[in-house]
Amino acid sequence: MRKSIAKNIGYPLQDFIRRTSIIKTLEFLRETQYWDKDRIDNYRLGKLKKLIEYSSRNVPYYGTLFSKIKLKSSDLKSLSDIYKIPILTKEIARIESNNLISKNFNRKNVKHGKTGGTTGTPLVLMKDTMNRSVTWASYYR
Repeated sequence: MRKSIAKNIGYPLQDFIRRTSIIKTLEFLRETQYWDKDRIDNYRLGKLKKLIEYSSRNVPYYGTLFSKIKLKSSDLKSLSDIYKIPILTKEIARIESNNLISKNFNRKNVKHGKTGGTTGTPLVLMKDTMNRSVTWASYYR
């Protein structure tokens, strides 16, 4: 009974109030958990290419970085090509904080969080509705 109430009332209400898409994301996660390794790898590579493409056009830090290292989404042929991208450290994130925000980022419905700070100064994070949808859907699954 409890699960039924949560599924039929709680989740839809949460999606409506918080403008998330937890139900849709949960359905996707339940489907993809049965994909074979090749399908998962192809999906991940496609998402990585889209992320590189989007970031180079819309996120100033990555536009500059990818231009400097001459990286285009078409250069990515396998998941191991992710190592062509330099690691973003907390120090760089603090210095470049404004340059790490997408040009078309909508600050509406954004929640601020931060890391624990156990290794130093906490890092402030912004979590949009998609991030929260994936987090909650993963938890529910």
